[in-house]
Amino acid sequence: MANTVEVPERFKKMDRAKSYGEIHPPLDGAFFEQNGLMYDHRGEILTSAITTEQAAALEKENARERARAKAEEAYRKALESEGIEDDEDGGTVVVAKEKRTTKAKETKVGKVEKPSDDGELDLRGWAKGEVKIPFDQVQKAIRGTFGKQVDTLADAVDAVGEALKIPADQLMNVPVMAPAR
Repeated sequence: MANTVEVPERFKKMDRAKSYGEIHPPLDGAFFEQNGLMYDHRGEILTSAITTEQAAALEKENARERARAKAEEAYRKALESEGIEDDEDGGTVVVAKEKRTTKAKETKVGKVEKPSDDGELDLRGWAKGEVKIPFDQVQKAIRGTFGKQVDTLADAVDAVGEALKIPADQLMNVPVMAPAR
């Protein structure tokens, strides 16, 4: 058993939102198992239960995380050299482009976002519920920008949130409808 491996941060505590196994009766202090790793009653990893194969896999994961960190730093430096700043969410602002522009219309809910002269739509603002854009324009922008076809409001919000890495708690709430009978 190897217990000198550096455990990546995301494995140090068991993620109770993901599937895990309970061990009855507890075995050598292990109450839970997740991703093949053993955790104590507080959900903290038991480094004494890490096998040599798991230690090798964790070392590979550590190497991947170091590589990701280096790539992110290189990305930030490349943006800076181009004169582009990251926004406060940690990602660059992505704006979808439409091929044709439409005129803004007044609706009962409020003003509709008018595409700028070059056809840009603020999909980030739309997904957060800050900007109103007709759904057909949102569908076209998602199809053109992200290459995905969406048919429902919920699918569109999910697609934009995933593509632009918007945290779920910042996305607009979409009521779930019961299926038609």
